[in-house]
Amino acid sequence: MSAKGWIQGPLWEDICQFLDLAPEGGNIGALALYERVESLLKMDAQKVKFFSLLSPSQLNSLRIIEEWWNCSIEEDEWFATTTDRVKILEALDIFPTLELASPLVLQILLGIGPVIPQVSTYRLEIFRLFQMEFDTNDRGMEDQIKYFGFLQKQRECSAFYSSVQRTTFAFRPRVGHLNNQNEYQDNNNTKVRGSQLDSLSLNVPIGACIEARPLLGFRKSHSAYPFFLWDTEQERAVTIDDMDSKPEYICISHTWGRWLDPTKGSTEISSGSEEFLEV
Repeated sequence: MSAKGWIQGPLWEDICQFLDLAPEGGNIGALALYERVESLLKMDAQKVKFFSLLSPSQLNSLRIIEEWWNCSIEEDEWFATTTDRVKILEALDIFPTLELASPLVLQILLGIGPVIPQVSTYRLEIFRLFQMEFDTNDRGMEDQIKYFGFLQKQRECSAFYSSVQRTTFAFRPRVGHLNNQNEYQDNNNTKVRGSQLDSLSLNVPIGACIEARPLLGFRKSHSAYPFFLWDTEQERAVTIDDMDSKPEYICISHTWGRWLDPTKGSTEISSGSEEFLEV
């Protein structure tokens, strides 16, 4: 895993750098970039090298998006049977129209039908994450720090919704069923791609937490310093980003009460001449 700062920018920045590509915006460019990543993930050596560039948040975001594109935890008939990914993105872009327009209008003007997509909150949230991670035109503000903060919030929100979707998937009614070849069988007995919970190239458990330290908030800097230090003089925790200069500090390893020997007293640790300790 990357030793860079805690929260990193959108995936497209690292992907374009790794593949030496010029970024292209819009749905078409975002999809093309994602499909390049799909191809990259099939090459073991390249995949390992690429993963080493990503932060935990970026890697988990990529796993959530891949799960979403594979329809692994949602079996809406339209999304499960539509193989045209550009059409899927267009449908999600006009989601309010899908909710209000009649099926006849959708079929004539937009080419969507006779089955109408049922767009869940889960699908909309991950669609938004996909745009922020892969669409180079999606950055809506000049302040990079604020943008990274919004991106991280969307990652956290997407991790939550995908976790709920994953947990409840087995209990919801299915439109069709899976045959022995793991293909989706719709009501017209047509074989199409379907739910493949074990098909992800990033096949490791995905949790509801996008980052190991979600309660610490958004980090403003990408320094190698810890988020907090303990000020031994003031006897309180201080935030590194709020300090005028980066102090020297000492890191100690400790445990709280594990394997306590009741026959021995506690040990006092002196900070010596060091003013700060890592917490």
